[in-house]
Amino acid sequence: MTLNPHRKDPSTGRTTLFTFLWVGGGYNQVYARDAAQAEEIANAHFGGSPANLQVRKGTVRAVRDEAAYHNSHVNCD
Repeated sequence: MTLNPHRKDPSTGRTTLFTFLWVGGGYNQVYARDAAQAEEIANAHFGGSPANLQVRKGTVRAVRDEAAYHNSHVNCD
Protein backbone atom coordinates (compact mmCIF):
# COMPACT_ATOMS: atom_id res chain seq x y z
CA MET A 1 0.00 0.00 0.00
CA THR A 2 1.36 3.41 -0.95
CA LEU A 3 0.68 6.12 1.59
CA ASN A 4 -0.15 9.53 0.21
CA PRO A 5 0.22 12.26 2.87
CA HIS A 6 -2.10 14.51 0.87
CA ARG A 7 -4.96 12.05 0.35
CA LYS A 8 -8.23 13.95 0.48
CA ASP A 9 -11.23 13.05 2.55
CA PRO A 10 -13.85 12.22 -0.10
CA SER A 11 -16.68 13.66 1.98
CA THR A 12 -15.05 17.10 2.32
CA GLY A 13 -12.68 17.13 -0.65
CA ARG A 14 -9.78 18.35 1.49
CA THR A 15 -7.02 17.32 3.87
CA THR A 16 -6.26 18.51 7.38
CA LEU A 17 -2.93 19.47 8.95
CA PHE A 18 -2.19 17.33 12.02
CA THR A 19 0.58 17.95 14.54
CA PHE A 20 2.00 15.39 16.98
CA LEU A 21 4.85 14.61 19.36
CA TRP A 22 7.51 11.96 18.87
CA VAL A 23 8.37 9.32 21.47
CA GLY A 24 11.58 10.62 23.02
CA GLY A 25 10.89 14.28 22.18
CA GLY A 26 10.29 16.61 19.28
CA TYR A 27 7.27 17.28 17.12
CA ASN A 28 6.24 17.31 13.49
CA GLN A 29 3.17 17.57 11.30
CA VAL A 30 1.59 15.87 8.29
CA TYR A 31 -1.45 16.38 6.10
CA ALA A 32 -4.00 13.56 6.29
CA ARG A 33 -7.74 12.99 6.17
CA ASP A 34 -8.02 12.02 9.87
CA ALA A 35 -5.93 11.51 13.03
CA ALA A 36 -5.54 7.76 12.48
CA GLN A 37 -4.19 8.29 8.97
CA ALA A 38 -1.88 11.05 10.23
CA GLU A 39 -0.31 8.66 12.75
CA GLU A 40 -0.02 5.93 10.10
CA ILE A 41 1.64 8.27 7.60
CA ALA A 42 4.07 9.72 10.17
CA ASN A 43 5.15 6.31 11.47
CA ALA A 44 5.53 4.93 7.93
CA HIS A 45 7.54 7.87 6.59
CA PHE A 46 9.77 8.50 9.60
CA GLY A 47 9.85 5.09 11.29
CA GLY A 48 12.44 3.76 8.87
CA SER A 49 14.82 6.66 9.43
CA PRO A 50 18.03 6.14 11.42
CA ALA A 51 16.28 7.65 14.46
CA ASN A 52 13.32 5.23 14.02
CA LEU A 53 10.86 7.94 15.07
CA GLN A 54 7.43 6.87 16.34
CA VAL A 55 4.40 9.03 17.14
CA ARG A 56 3.62 9.32 20.85
CA LYS A 57 0.13 7.85 21.31
CA GLY A 58 -2.58 10.39 22.15
CA THR A 59 -0.70 13.45 20.85
CA VAL A 60 -2.11 13.74 17.31
CA ARG A 61 -4.15 16.95 17.05
CA ALA A 62 -5.82 18.70 14.12
CA VAL A 63 -4.58 22.23 13.47
CA ARG A 64 -7.66 24.46 13.35
CA ASP A 65 -5.97 27.64 12.08
CA GLU A 66 -3.06 26.81 9.76
CA ALA A 67 -1.98 30.42 9.25
CA ALA A 68 -1.73 31.05 13.00
CA TYR A 69 0.07 27.72 13.49
CA HIS A 70 2.70 28.51 10.83
CA ASN A 71 3.09 32.10 12.01
CA SER A 72 3.76 30.93 15.59
CA HIS A 73 6.96 29.14 14.51
CA VAL A 74 10.19 30.98 13.82
CA ASN A 75 11.47 30.27 10.31
CA CYS A 76 15.08 29.18 10.05
CA ASP A 77 17.14 30.60 7.20
